[in-house]
Amino acid sequence: MKSWHFSEQAYTPYTDFEGPIRLTVPSEIVDPKMVLQIKDWRLEEWCQSDELGLNIMINEHHATTNTLSTSVLQDLAVVARATKKARLLSLGVLVTNRMDPLRVAEEAAMIDILSRGRLELGLVRGANWEPFSSNINPVRARERYEEFFNLVVKTLSTTDGPFPWEGEFFQYRSVNCIPRPWQRKVPMWIPGHSTDSARWAARNDITFATFLCGYLAKILFDAYRDEYRKVHAREAPDEKLAYLSCLTVAGSEQEAENRAQIMRPYLASIGRIQQWASNPPGYQSPAFYAKALKKSRRGNIAGPLIPTKDGGGIDIATCSLEDLRNTGMLIWGTPDTVLEKLKEFREGVGGFGHLLFMPDCHRITHDEIMDSVKLYANEVVPRFEDFQPVERRQKISA
Repeated sequence: MKSWHFSEQAYTPYTDFEGPIRLTVPSEIVDPKMVLQIKDWRLEEWCQSDELGLNIMINEHHATTNTLSTSVLQDLAVVARATKKARLLSLGVLVTNRMDPLRVAEEAAMIDILSRGRLELGLVRGANWEPFSSNINPVRARERYEEFFNLVVKTLSTTDGPFPWEGEFFQYRSVNCIPRPWQRKVPMWIPGHSTDSARWAARNDITFATFLCGYLAKILFDAYRDEYRKVHAREAPDEKLAYLSCLTVAGSEQEAENRAQIMRPYLASIGRIQQWASNPPGYQSPAFYAKALKKSRRGNIAGPLIPTKDGGGIDIATCSLEDLRNTGMLIWGTPDTVLEKLKEFREGVGGFGHLLFMPDCHRITHDEIMDSVKLYANEVVPRFEDFQPVERRQKISA
C-alpha cells in the first residue's frame, strides 16, 4: 500500500471566529505573515516525507480559510523542485474554477518535467460551495467536467502535432502541448463520494479516491470494482483505489489521544458552510440527493451521518474519538495501534492500494506533525507487507 502525505493547508486560526468559514469570510482576518509561516511549515513537512520515502498529495479550494492552496499546480511546481523521490499527486486541479483546460495541461506537463516524471494528475469538480465563486452553471457541471478531463488527457498524450477540439463546452482550432510531459502517460485520478463517480472512474480506468467518509468507502469501492469487471473483463487492482484519513502517530496511546483531541475540531468544521451554498441545484445526481436525504438525521444535505461498519452512523460533531478511529475518519495511536486500525479498516471496506493521510488538522503543532510522520514512515509503513489480500465479493448491494 502506498502512502501520500496530504495537507489541506488550513489557515490555523480559522476556528477563532464563529460562523461559516467559506465564501463570505472577510479576507482582512487572514494575516499574510501567518499564511507564509504555514506555507513554510508545510513545505518543510513535505520535504521530510520525501526523505522518508513517502509520497505527497496537494489539493486546492477557493474563497475559504480551510485551504491556503489557491492553485495546486503552483504549489506542486515548488514541491517538484524541493523534493527528489516522492510521487507528486494533484487531487486536484479544481475544474469548477478553471476556465482553460489547455493551460491546465501545459502547466501539468511542465511540473512533470520539473519533477523528472513524478506527477500524478487529479482533476476535481469542486466542493458544493464552489460554483458560487466560479459562476458556472452547477446543473451541467458534471458534463463540463468530463469534457475538461478528456481534453486534458488527450492534450497530454498527443505528441504527433496539433489537433482541433470542437466540444460542447470547449473549442480550440489547434491544441498542441509544448513541451510535452516527461512521462509518456501521466497517471490520472479523480476523487468522489458517489457511486456515479466511482463507476465513471472505473469505466475510464482511472484511480478513484474517496475522502473522510467512513464505511461509505465500501459501497463506493464495490461499485468501482463491479463496473471495472463489467467493462474491462478483469478484477480492478487495489492500486486503483485510495482512501483519505486524518492520522496521527505518537510514542504512547495517551500522547496520540491528546493529539487526536486537538485535531478533531477540523472534522467538525467541514459542515461550517452557509445553508444556501450547501446544495447548489443540479450539482449532484437526483439519486445522490435522494440517498443523502434518507440517511440524514436532520433532513438536509449538509449534515449526513458517517457510515459505520455495522451499517449505522456517527455524527462527527458529537461522537467519541474511538468512533472516529473505528470509522477510519481519524486514525490515531502508537505505531502498533495505527497499523491494527488501518488493517481493520482496509479489510472492512474491501481493500485499497493508496492511503492518503492528513497529519496536520487544526492546531496540532509543526513539531508534532514532523514527529508523527517520522513514526508513521519508520514504524508503520515497513509493516504494510504483512497486509493480506482482501477476499472479494462478486455481488454487491446498491
